[in-house]
Amino acid sequence: MTVVLTYHELSADESPLCVSPELFSEHLDVISQARVDVVTPRELTEALRQGHVPARAVVVTFDDALAAAVSEARPRLAAAGIRAAFYCVAGHLGGRSDWPSRKADSPVRPLASAEDLLALADEGHEIGSHGWSHAPLDGRADLQREIVESQTVLAAATGADVRTFAYPYGASPSAAALTLVEQTYDGAFGTSVGRVGRDSKRWSLARVDAHYLRDPRLLRRVVTGSLDAYLVSRRIGSRARRALRKDYVPV
Repeated sequence: MTVVLTYHELSADESPLCVSPELFSEHLDVISQARVDVVTPRELTEALRQGHVPARAVVVTFDDALAAAVSEARPRLAAAGIRAAFYCVAGHLGGRSDWPSRKADSPVRPLASAEDLLALADEGHEIGSHGWSHAPLDGRADLQREIVESQTVLAAATGADVRTFAYPYGASPSAAALTLVEQTYDGAFGTSVGRVGRDSKRWSLARVDAHYLRDPRLLRRVVTGSLDAYLVSRRIGSRARRALRKDYVPV
């Protein structure tokens, strides 16, 4: 079974989306010491395509490719010898996280530039798509632009083969969006809390937000294969919260 971890911002802010740089380094130490395989999303989706996944593995992902997260993560990942994946908003490269779907009280952060992403790709990290404008794919989004054009632009900007997608806000895609994602990418990730196993569907893969595993002791137990009951409780809580209140403005 594989645990796919999701990070956003690396800073000392108290937002649930933030993990301090120092704590991120502690997390990397836990992963390095856990004797698990560390794979990229593309490697994971290829393993699933072939009908298997590693017995115990971890994938490290970042959503949004915020500039501060990239600058803090790069040296720490290099020191740990760990590759990660950065899911980028193609229409905002080098800009800010001021996409139309954000709520008014959501902070606006600088985003990594195309040059930053090129450097990440050169260092072996994976570049994935997080859409063109971070639009949830459950509504009236321009699917061709969000899914297909975002891939084309990111590939041109980074020289990388962009083969995986992360659904903005973890919103479940419409039937049309899911079909186009399946036609365009090798796999896609949501935010449903859980592990990835051999029977997981490649275009609706589970992840675990780092916010739920801030305590390195919790992280150690999850990546080594225990605490499934904890993950289930977090999944139920997350679904209930999302049912009551969306994290975005519908577009």
